[in-house]
Amino acid sequence: MRVTGLVLAAGASSRLGRPKQLVEVGGRPLVVHAVDALLDGGVEEIVVVVGAHAESVASALPDHPQVRAVTNPDHHTGLASSLQTGLDSVGPEVDAVVVLVGDQPGISGDSVRAVIASAAPDPGFAAVAARYDDARGHPVLLRREVFPRLMTLAGDTGARDLLRAIPVLEVPVGGPAPPDIDTEDDLRNVRRRWDAPGGAEP
Repeated sequence: MRVTGLVLAAGASSRLGRPKQLVEVGGRPLVVHAVDALLDGGVEEIVVVVGAHAESVASALPDHPQVRAVTNPDHHTGLASSLQTGLDSVGPEVDAVVVLVGDQPGISGDSVRAVIASAAPDPGFAAVAARYDDARGHPVLLRREVFPRLMTLAGDTGARDLLRAIPVLEVPVGGPAPPDIDTEDDLRNVRRRWDAPGGAEP
């Protein structure tokens, strides 16, 4: 199965008041955490969708042959348009995409690998998602068969509404769901946990 990674990192970060894609946790920008998780998970091609602060975010990406940025000119309309921009950039040979957002630094390469491995032998599910102790979350794998439906979405919910309407294979990955970073309090909490004695990631 040919899988492309999509990182949705086009938002304006209006609640934080500065580009959260570039905020550092553990010495790396948040957007790089997402890229690294996909690389660690064995994804061969990674598309980072940028929009607000596009040039700065694209410049922060690793100089890696498997990583490229595409710009969503309609990023102000919400997450759905960024997902669609990413899908538009994917070649016809790709069987599925694995989606991450650019503000969850606690997602691991092991979670990415587990979701892809579970999807490969079970084509009966059009979507596969990580199941944490307290919630379902990213990474989320979406097979090509649902791409046309994803292209009809609008607003800021991304694929959430579609995932409520179709069967989703949930893959247990353990631990609490990685938190989003939307505010300065969120950032402080994540940094506090990241830098705690013992080095536990959020």
